[in-house]
Amino acid sequence: KCRAQGATAEEQASAYQTVYDVLLSILKLYAPYAPHITEEIYQLYFRQFEKAESIHLMATPPVEKLTKVEEDAQKTGEYLVGVIAGIRSFKSKNQIAFKAAAENLQIHSSKDGVNHLHQVTRVIQNFSSAATIHISEGRGGSGFTETPLEDSFVQLKIAQVV
Repeated sequence: KCRAQGATAEEQASAYQTVYDVLLSILKLYAPYAPHITEEIYQLYFRQFEKAESIHLMATPPVEKLTKVEEDAQKTGEYLVGVIAGIRSFKSKNQIAFKAAAENLQIHSSKDGVNHLHQVTRVIQNFSSAATIHISEGRGGSGFTETPLEDSFVQLKIAQVV
């Protein structure tokens, strides 16, 4: 959402293209099970941009091995989901409103995690409504909420604005 709203033109175009690709892929997946409605949706919203006359005539793309860039992006996404889960868990356990602004968000992770999380700081800040975010290497301490990830830990601490 933040990429599509207050972002650069390139980020907006990327966000809209992602939404388009995801919706078309979902439509292709449902086509065998709900052929009439998926065809109608395809004709109304996708046909003008696609070559196939029917969604049922579209070829499914072959599964390709991820490139190094795609693998890194996937790993960044995994760290982001882990941090978001930790923020939600912390707010839920401490009965803090989901949209409540935070004064400070501290994230401790592995060296690899820190590198990935720095790429999505703006997304984390938008999600958490934190005034400041500190991402550092380490395991955290008392008061931190643990979020297990595949190869490391992300721990965070949120100080609610009074």
